[in-house]
Amino acid sequence: MKTANGLGCAICDSPQAGTLHFGARSCKACAAFFRRTVSMSMTYKCIASMPGGGPCRIHHELRMICRFCRYKKCVDGGMKRQLVQNRRQEFRIPKKRRADMDLSAHLTRPVSPGHRLIKDEPPSTPESQQSTSPTKQHDDVQDELAARLYGTASCSFNSPESISIIADNSETNSTSLGSPLSSTSNESAHFQLSSMIPRPQVRYPYDEASFVMQRYIDAEKSLNIRRRIFYTPTDIGNMFEMDNECPYNVEHLRPCVIREFNGLSRTDLMMLFDYCRDFPGFDALPISDKQLVYRYATATDSVVGSAYYTMRVGMTAGCLVHVSGSFLPIDELPVPGKLLEYPPNMSLEDQAKYRLFMPMRAHLYSELCQPMANLQPSFAEYASLKAMVMWHLCHYRLTPEGRAICEAQQKSLLEATQRYCQALDPKRGEERFGQLILLMSSIFVIMKDLYCG
Repeated sequence: MKTANGLGCAICDSPQAGTLHFGARSCKACAAFFRRTVSMSMTYKCIASMPGGGPCRIHHELRMICRFCRYKKCVDGGMKRQLVQNRRQEFRIPKKRRADMDLSAHLTRPVSPGHRLIKDEPPSTPESQQSTSPTKQHDDVQDELAARLYGTASCSFNSPESISIIADNSETNSTSLGSPLSSTSNESAHFQLSSMIPRPQVRYPYDEASFVMQRYIDAEKSLNIRRRIFYTPTDIGNMFEMDNECPYNVEHLRPCVIREFNGLSRTDLMMLFDYCRDFPGFDALPISDKQLVYRYATATDSVVGSAYYTMRVGMTAGCLVHVSGSFLPIDELPVPGKLLEYPPNMSLEDQAKYRLFMPMRAHLYSELCQPMANLQPSFAEYASLKAMVMWHLCHYRLTPEGRAICEAQQKSLLEATQRYCQALDPKRGEERFGQLILLMSSIFVIMKDLYCG
């Protein structure tokens, strides 16, 4: 539909197209879609290429639009890729993070000459600093990596069992140091320190792989709690008495109405945002990497989470369960490879959504839900598998800094999951671990269809 003066959107015919965007007159929604596609180098596949597909209609009144044809229409309408600017990197740090960094800088600054460290070795001198061994330099690199992954509070003083700080020229028993949140030049604040500071445990991704795996298990439980609170009528007082390994029971499930399905809601996105923030090392990622990890985490959750919930409560009820608690009866799913049949009295818009939605769900059930039900992974295996899939998908799209964190997570998760499978079944633990890894290939195929479609 064009406006009275004929200045509608050249892509979706929206009347709200007041200006030119990237060389073509378009609405803000189509301009944002084109910018996102170009800046993220996204590729799509036309839904008409799927079984039962038809011609793709691009109109602003449709909620589920073929992204391949929409992008092609953007280009045909005059939009130019070279007019899209690169994404600007932001380096804003939250206040709490800045406070932690200030505290870290204060605790790791050199000790003033008025204080000495009681250790088995003499105080540091210029000569001794020049003769630092390669092993010590390697430990410093490991300390820095552990601090990036697990926070400054978990990494400090890794050589002596305990350290004593004594003021040589102090007239009292108090030690004069600056406030932890002040700059190094501010020495006005005074506080008492005990004579012995216990050595905290240093957590490394390779030595404490089980710790990394437990972080993802806890993050998954927190996500299930949020979903139970929002999507079920469960009494809040009973939340802490449940195992939180699955947010739904059979009585909590509700039918999925395809006409009303619009993807993830803002509540879902908020819950997944908190889920990502619980990942080890997520705070150390650059802004662009955080956005990428968050994007892949939402897609991975919708696929792997749906398969796990179906295994837990859907198989016995004969339905495919979505992460939001809605379900589709298994006998209503289309048979892959056959011509798609629409329910009677369905509008063209609903048919377009049905054509996009149902074949993907049928593929998800046959290629992932059934193999997962045969394997019956535990909750810990599921949480670890989900995290490994997410990190693997975004690995080569991350910056070099983010890729280093990703590789540390992958190695820790693989090591911890292998040990867990071996402890769960000492005789066939290696075989079970291999079956979990092979299950990832089915997930990657479904994820590809999800992104292309």
